Amino acid sequence: MRYVAVFHEWFMGDGTFTVKPISAPSLEAAEHRAQSSAYRKTQAFNYCAVHVLEIGSNEHLVHRRLTWKERITGRIVP
Repeated sequence: MRYVAVFHEWFMGDGTFTVKPISAPSLEAAEHRAQSSAYRKTQAFNYCAVHVLEIGSNEHLVHRRLTWKERITGRIVP
């Protein structure tokens, strides 16, 4: 399966989002990889949260920024 990890990084009020594709055999493995990446990014005053989205076999990635609604709900709008 294919997954996408959405990272929310913020440093004292300045928040950014980054998206990274993840290839893993299960959702649990993808979440583990994403959490380990978020843990490495977290430092003093720099925090990182992550949410993993599953991509279906009939869906494809479009190179665009996620909308605020997609970021908050965790659902990609077609």
